[in-house]
Amino acid sequence: MSGPNANQSLAKRVDRVGIAAACAITLLFVALFARVVQLQIAPPEQLAAHLDERVSAVRSFAPRGDILDRRGRVLAATRIGHRLIVDPAELAGPYEETLQRLSAAAGLDISETGERLFSRIAANEHAKATGRAQSRYLRLSGPLDDAQVEAVRALRLRGVHLEPLSIREGAGVEIAGAVVGRVDAEHGGQFGAEKLFDPALEAAQGQLRYVRDARGAGLWIERGGYTPPIPGESVRLSIDAVIQKIAQEEIERAVLDADAQGGRVIVVDSNTGEILAMVDHIRDMTGRVLPYAKREGEGEPSALGFTRRSIIEPDPFRAVHPGAGRNRLFTDLYEPGSTFKAFTWAVMTEAGVASPDELFRTGGKTWLTPYRRVIRDAFGKAEQSWTEVLINSSNIGMSMAVERMDKASLRAALLRFGFEETTGVGLAGERAGGMTNPKNWNRYTQTSVSFGQEVALTPAQLARAFSVFARQGDASGTLPTLTLRAADRGPGAHDAPASIVQRALSPRIAAMTRDAMAEIFSRADRNMRQRKLEDITFDYRLFGKSGTAQVAIKGERGYLPDQYISSFVGAGPVERPTLVCVVTIDDPSPELVRKRQHFGSWVAGPPVRRVLERSLRYLDTPTSEQPAQTAAARAD
Repeated sequence: MSGPNANQSLAKRVDRVGIAAACAITLLFVALFARVVQLQIAPPEQLAAHLDERVSAVRSFAPRGDILDRRGRVLAATRIGHRLIVDPAELAGPYEETLQRLSAAAGLDISETGERLFSRIAANEHAKATGRAQSRYLRLSGPLDDAQVEAVRALRLRGVHLEPLSIREGAGVEIAGAVVGRVDAEHGGQFGAEKLFDPALEAAQGQLRYVRDARGAGLWIERGGYTPPIPGESVRLSIDAVIQKIAQEEIERAVLDADAQGGRVIVVDSNTGEILAMVDHIRDMTGRVLPYAKREGEGEPSALGFTRRSIIEPDPFRAVHPGAGRNRLFTDLYEPGSTFKAFTWAVMTEAGVASPDELFRTGGKTWLTPYRRVIRDAFGKAEQSWTEVLINSSNIGMSMAVERMDKASLRAALLRFGFEETTGVGLAGERAGGMTNPKNWNRYTQTSVSFGQEVALTPAQLARAFSVFARQGDASGTLPTLTLRAADRGPGAHDAPASIVQRALSPRIAAMTRDAMAEIFSRADRNMRQRKLEDITFDYRLFGKSGTAQVAIKGERGYLPDQYISSFVGAGPVERPTLVCVVTIDDPSPELVRKRQHFGSWVAGPPVRRVLERSLRYLDTPTSEQPAQTAAARAD
């Protein structure tokens, strides 16, 4: 058959064959695609075990957020460093020579490193002989410095690698280690501010997952296989690095001067509630005092001849890291003693049970209450005004006035200062203070509370409550909200807590109490001048109250003989207060007790003066007009 018809028939057959072949190829590709999909979605068991081996993941690093002080200075930051690791299965021999070269380059202890390395190599040889998997990872060093990193790289040894790692460091380790805290091995917050603000500081690490071929070459990235890294946020603390350093220097000096067991200091901005500095210092008194809660053993005698005892509960975690231990400014309660008179004097004045100029016939050094309790005074004044009762710290005057006030009213008024609340800062282990409960509140309690007994609080609570007297305008007489976060809305402080106003006193009574306490600090200053203390200035007029409290040991009745917690709370300047400082000195020496120089005004007053003077000067606060200048101005 030939001609046009034959050609047309041939063309039709070719088309049919082509179409059939195309369909067959298409079906083959569809089948192959379906098989690939099946293997991806539901691979058989024998294949599933090897599937992940063809999927690799590359981690994208994101740094943890920085911790800054309130002025933006870095307290803790993250940098990328390297440490030395080896793959024992690939390490080149001879091993002794390799070990020597590695140790020299990375500054390793050759004997300790050799023991670890050779034992791992021996274990690998045994594993290889018995058909088991060999160890492929051994860390030989911690973070290396830049010179060590370059020296290791220059060796170009097979099986030797530099592993990147995050390193957390900064000035905060030295000046505020207990406040900043630290991170764990995974760079999660473990102690202190690192833990408190971990949700903000924490970084989200990125990841790239890709499929590779048998040779390890990349094939493709699946949809959703890339997660971008998200760095942590920077957090600005309320801590001021300079004021923190001042506080640390002064509390260490005060504890040494008093030959005391320890001391605490906290500095608060009374207007914003920011904690600008806090230091909890404990001395090693091993061999000098009995261990805590022990009543017998070797130790130096107290002023009365009893063996001097430890008054600070043991804290083994402090040896692990300063931030791991208790922050006694927030966790350890103490009886405030006469510092509490500022609050009881103020609430009794506001309640109208006594007026500033009213005379109290305090009768000397002792007075018998209506229920036959003997109250003693140090000064022994026969008569003093209600204002002088506070200035002279008269137990007798306070006891007389409190007899006029209803028990429930006194307790309710004192609760407005937050003494049975935590400060809300959020540090681990913070405890609320407390007073005797209403059921057990009797006449004896009423008298005791008036001069600071049967009350327990922390230095942080005292600093917050005292801010009532150190605020201006409509805020005078109100409590600030304490915070460890910078209170302004600058970088790193966008989610700082809002201040909650809580009124404790009227502005008039707060100012009246402040003026009386200015005279108290003036008397303390005169004592400091007479003693000719070094490195102390008097450029600012301050106000405050001292306290000297006996010490009770948990689980024991009564107080320790002649062992005290001496304290002073101060603020200033008087004309425009901005800072509050609380200092407590734990157990001034027996020698000071014998000399009657262990009182709060004597051992805790000077460090308060120094901390406030140095801090106000650093903050560029205008100095106060001195009394002589004031008198001259009036004469003009």
